Amino acid sequence: MTMLSLTVPLHPDETPTSFCSRLAFRNGCDAHGFCLDMGFKFLAVATGEEKALAELAAVSGADPHALRRNSFTSREGHGFQLRGQMVNVASSLRTHVRVCPDCISEDVAAQIDQRRSAPFQRIYWQLSWFRSCPVHGVALLTLGRAKTNMIECADFARAVAPHVGRIVAGDIDRVARAPSSMEVYLYRRLNGEGDSTSPWLDSIPMHKAVRLCEIVGAVSRFGPKVATRDLDDEVVADVASIGCDIMLSGEELFRGFVRKTMAANWKNSGELGGKRFFGLLYDWLRAEKDEASLNLARDAIREEVAESLPVGELHTFFDVPIGRRRCWSVTTVATACYMKSSRMRQYLSARGLITAEHENLSNDRTTFPAEKVDPLIEQLRSMVPQNEAMAYLGMPRSRFLALMREGLVVPFFSRLEAGFFCNGFLQADLDNFLKRLSMQVTMPAVEDGMVEIFDAAKRCRAPYAHVMRILLEGGFSRVAPWPSGSKCSLAVDPNEVRRVLAREAPGTEPWPYLTVEQIREQTKWGNGITWALISKGLLPHAVLTNPVTTRKCAVVHRDDLESFCRTYVTFGQAAKELGTTYLRQILRGGVVKPAIKFGVGEVAFYLRADFQRA
Repeated sequence: MTMLSLTVPLHPDETPTSFCSRLAFRNGCDAHGFCLDMGFKFLAVATGEEKALAELAAVSGADPHALRRNSFTSREGHGFQLRGQMVNVASSLRTHVRVCPDCISEDVAAQIDQRRSAPFQRIYWQLSWFRSCPVHGVALLTLGRAKTNMIECADFARAVAPHVGRIVAGDIDRVARAPSSMEVYLYRRLNGEGDSTSPWLDSIPMHKAVRLCEIVGAVSRFGPKVATRDLDDEVVADVASIGCDIMLSGEELFRGFVRKTMAANWKNSGELGGKRFFGLLYDWLRAEKDEASLNLARDAIREEVAESLPVGELHTFFDVPIGRRRCWSVTTVATACYMKSSRMRQYLSARGLITAEHENLSNDRTTFPAEKVDPLIEQLRSMVPQNEAMAYLGMPRSRFLALMREGLVVPFFSRLEAGFFCNGFLQADLDNFLKRLSMQVTMPAVEDGMVEIFDAAKRCRAPYAHVMRILLEGGFSRVAPWPSGSKCSLAVDPNEVRRVLAREAPGTEPWPYLTVEQIREQTKWGNGITWALISKGLLPHAVLTNPVTTRKCAVVHRDDLESFCRTYVTFGQAAKELGTTYLRQILRGGVVKPAIKFGVGEVAFYLRADFQRA
């Protein structure tokens, strides 16, 4: 094809339709008729068909590679491709005539002899992402819009010709507008200035990178419930710039945005889902699941969620499981251990996991790293309250508390540790205690003279827990399982217990007091008689802690009881000492009368001296 004698230069950022329009104008034609005369269609040039661009290059002498580089090549169903970057249909303003007044003035000044065909269209003017000139910092002017299709505006030279005079004369509203960070980034990316852009953002297709920045900026400014369709163009441009600043700073700043967004929207309990925290951003990233380049953003969000929220292994974000749990909250630990959150908060506070920074946070928001909580989980799951521990060992409360004071049964959490409602015990510790007891058994069955260990402690007037400690330390040679007792019931020889206690504390006097029950066993009085003597002051007493039962009770000193028995005697005891016949003769003679009598039918006490005088 023969090259035309009247041509125009092709500029680096000029669109093929602009070049074709100026070439047609130079030759006195409109772009549509010119292309038909040359044997190709103007629409083919506008849509970037390679054959049409090659024929345009042939008649104009332009570089075909340069024409292809600046063409909006149509991609069916995917918009256009420009300089290797994708441009969606909604972002291409090919039905608009937009210009930078300073660029037009420079074009005319550079080719004053071809004043009307000098202005050319830059590729940036056909992208809605640009609202200002990235070279001059001036707001772009819209000179017209197509009424039916883009061909009406594609003939750039004729569309802009009526306005050139006013633009050059300055008879237009020139508004200074510095390019935003988004516009600067896109300008550099389209020009291939890789060292000036973000590798992290550059890995995402351009049109989706822009959309990502818009959404990130909108969520950052208005929160996750924002809808960009409700924002006007000016606000969208502003939030896109905000998002671009975040994304250009790299992955770390994006992660910071994610953490800040989660913290701002985690104000109460509820489902820890992506829509709750990220709203529009989460929905869009999930809808774009087929775009692998966005995995960078999805993975970063998923990682931060795993690090900051108490989500489990099966919790999904973007339909992918979180994986290994990295964070626990008071509520999730309580759920895992089948406890109430309030009780669990006390336990974790006792272990130093809840600090001053957690005081004003709810149980859902009080979180801890998994490595600090994981060792406690299994222990907490097996922990039982004191009543259940007592029932498991088959032991009454007094004996159980005695073992606790002796340190033989140690609570995992003590009620004195942090004001707990009750003590907590690990199942493993209780089983270990029973195992230690079973290891001390030396005989298969109970033999004559052996009694249950608690009874042995009572007979020896020794604390039950102390005798149990000696047993666990292997101090007794005759130990057998008690046939009808609990898991802790063992039979021992009280004589052996007494010998061992004597070896431990040689010369130690036995406890010098007797309880009411022991007085009954020794004197054969009823408990009521003893209490009556105590209440009338005839038998001195004190209230002390019984070393065997560890309970406070009324006791009588042995010397006081012996002194009373030397002074007074009952009829039955006197009959044993003097004989029944002799005693009846004395009583019938009225020589001896009761010294202490509480009522009809009650036991009476006589002075021994009266019997001696009779």
